[in-house]
Amino acid sequence: MRKGNLDKRILDAGIKQLVAAELIDKNKQDLRVIPINAGTVNFNFRIENDDRIVLFKVFEKNEILPIDRKTIFSIQAKLSLVGLAAEPLLLSQDERFYCEAWVESSDTLHSKKRALTKQKGLHNQDEVINSLLPDLAEALYNVHNSHVGAPIIDLSAHLKTYWANVKEVDASLSKQFEEMLGFCDSYVEQNRGDFVLCHNDLHMDHVCVNSDIIFDWEYASYGCKYYDIASCSLINSLTEEQMEILCSAYAHLADQDSQHVIRSVRKVLKLTAFTFKLWHLCMDSK
Repeated sequence: MRKGNLDKRILDAGIKQLVAAELIDKNKQDLRVIPINAGTVNFNFRIENDDRIVLFKVFEKNEILPIDRKTIFSIQAKLSLVGLAAEPLLLSQDERFYCEAWVESSDTLHSKKRALTKQKGLHNQDEVINSLLPDLAEALYNVHNSHVGAPIIDLSAHLKTYWANVKEVDASLSKQFEEMLGFCDSYVEQNRGDFVLCHNDLHMDHVCVNSDIIFDWEYASYGCKYYDIASCSLINSLTEEQMEILCSAYAHLADQDSQHVIRSVRKVLKLTAFTFKLWHLCMDSK
């Protein structure tokens, strides 16, 4: 599934909710609704009104992901108090519309990567990414040490939800699914001692470079930190060497043995990779 065009009536209905909540004033002549090219499924907008700017999201109704948006709203509110997230301002009753405070000067690691690549040239792409990995590791470390509570992620439920929405299934994929379900349950039980708050979608585009703020907490949950590091590695398409650099930088911050962190992340990579595979198959089936 890839998002198409948003019906203007839906956008207008969302803006009316912002007006009702007194987050913007539609009577002002300077109201500007600017689409943001971000996200695979949902629609994002920067809304400017007088001296107020907010980030506004319209969630797709046919999203199949098992997300409790009210709980995520509450988690982000707590994270905003410790400087790790923008302040959430509104979640509509039907959970279709969401608004949060706009973060000024919100350059991200991804935009920094583009700027550095332009400066250094494509042949230095690995050098550029390597230079950003300590910042990515610090973002992971800050999330994991935020001491903000959240529901424990039910990885099996996620896999089963994705699986139920994949249209084309063969014997090989079915075998992988059964193996990963078994591995998932045993992995969770064996690693509960390493459970912390996890972002679970830490792309470089979600990490601010001039503050500790991190964006897009939709998949936040309490889970194993090594799963989160592995997910971060896959989301950012890191090479094996880059994953090890990320792990070593994280281990230094956490005062852990770097080889232990690397081994722990490698152990769960097959589960994160299969979860990503199912997610993409599921989205392509929509």
